Amino acid sequence: IISIDEAGLVCEFNHAAEQIFGFHQVELLGKPLTAIIPERLRDLHLTGLRRYLSSGQRHLPRWHNIELPGLSKDGREFPLEVSFSLLEAGEKKFLTGVLRDITERKRAEVELQQTKEAAEAATQAKSEFLANMSHELRTPMNAISGFTRLVMRRSKDILPSREHENLGKILISAEHLLALINDILD
Repeated sequence: IISIDEAGLVCEFNHAAEQIFGFHQVELLGKPLTAIIPERLRDLHLTGLRRYLSSGQRHLPRWHNIELPGLSKDGREFPLEVSFSLLEAGEKKFLTGVLRDITERKRAEVELQQTKEAAEAATQAKSEFLANMSHELRTPMNAISGFTRLVMRRSKDILPSREHENLGKILISAEHLLALINDILD
């Protein structure tokens, strides 16, 4: 929890804030909040704060669960989730932020996204493999079955019964193998 007064100076910097940012409370009390704001955003922060304190016009579209970058004492930038509230005590205004380091959540989101993309790629590869194998395996088996039937029909009276039976065995084996291929591919 961090609070600033109307002048934009830190008036509350609790123990959890010390742990998140690496500053001791005494280092920031009575000083601008800019020490924990990345340099590229400091002017924007100061301009928005001045506008809000003078006119009440907010720079941010909402004040709850906003993702903003924070800056630790050692110069490390990290993602924060911030919710602000305004406290008015007589003529004085205090802006309080409840901040949470969401580095782990962001890391988990990236990891989840990468896992999702890998799963989608694997699914696509599987689909391509199955489509390919379906064609490569079923086509020859259908040809074997079809030609075996054709030979059996046309040569029923020409071939000796033993050879006709052998064609029947080829047909049964081909159909059995095609059924196994279909089961595997399905």
